[in-house]
Amino acid sequence: MGLNGSGKSTLIKLLLRMYEPDTGTILINGIDIKEYKLTELRATFSVYFQEMQNLSLTLKENFTITEPPSPKDAEIPTSFIKYRSSLTPAKVESRIEMALTSAFIEEILPNKANGFEANLTRLFDSEGIELSFGQHQKLAIARTLYRKHSALILDEPSSSLDPKAEHAIFKSLEAITDGKMTIFTSHRLSNVALADRILVLEKGQLIEDGTHEELLSKKQRYAELFHYQKAKYESST
Repeated sequence: MGLNGSGKSTLIKLLLRMYEPDTGTILINGIDIKEYKLTELRATFSVYFQEMQNLSLTLKENFTITEPPSPKDAEIPTSFIKYRSSLTPAKVESRIEMALTSAFIEEILPNKANGFEANLTRLFDSEGIELSFGQHQKLAIARTLYRKHSALILDEPSSSLDPKAEHAIFKSLEAITDGKMTIFTSHRLSNVALADRILVLEKGQLIEDGTHEELLSKKQRYAELFHYQKAKYESST
């Protein structure tokens, strides 16, 4: 956690090798991440970015476009690759529905007979599904949960959600990520308090590291920000 510009999103992009560090080394399991194949490194993670984008395609295509290409497509230029799923259509739809339910946006499937083939937005389809900004965020989270992963990364996943949806999604994440590494950034310390380990960043530097209780007891930057947010809620009641 940290204020705007503290380096939270940059840290995630360094972990995914979207940026290369000017100095120092990033290790995963004690191995420099540069030793891993880039495709294998990124395949380990499923990532939700703040700049989430849902595409003006069908609902199903928005999910399956993240599937790796078929081996027979290896020699085809990336721009021509047709992404395929190794699962049967029924299993794909079941996984999509589970992801939508986990992100609490199953209401966009009013009719299972054609709901998966419904187009998002009305840019190319006058009968397409129009979503609010909050629904777009929940759908992007659902897409992140759909993708197979060993570790989940969520960059400010609740910035546009109402309090009820935010609470429900974080409770859902506790269950569905049990036993997996989950890294998330957030300004809202009520969510940060759920983490097993909290890293506090400021101006690109790590200034605190510990559990919620440990950081509160230190009475430093984390405790200051936590009590500031707590006071805001208490003063409005």
